[in-house]
Amino acid sequence: MGPTKCVGSGPSAELCPYDPQMTLANFVDGKWVPSASGATLENRNPANARDLVGLFPDSTTEDAGGAIAAAKRAFESWRHVPA
Repeated sequence: MGPTKCVGSGPSAELCPYDPQMTLANFVDGKWVPSASGATLENRNPANARDLVGLFPDSTTEDAGGAIAAAKRAFESWRHVPA
């Protein structure tokens, strides 16, 4: 079985289910999205380098900019929610 994708939106995508061979994505503006570069980085267990924890997005400045813009938009409504 190959790596799975952590993608989708809506209530079922609130949490990205753990799979040790999973290719993860960035959660931006309520959606799981891959890095703009499409590149991933391996994360391996430091105690056993043969143990692949998962593949993570090699996020770019474009990805960060999109996440910051989404956070700014969300802040406008969330800032009125009491703590």
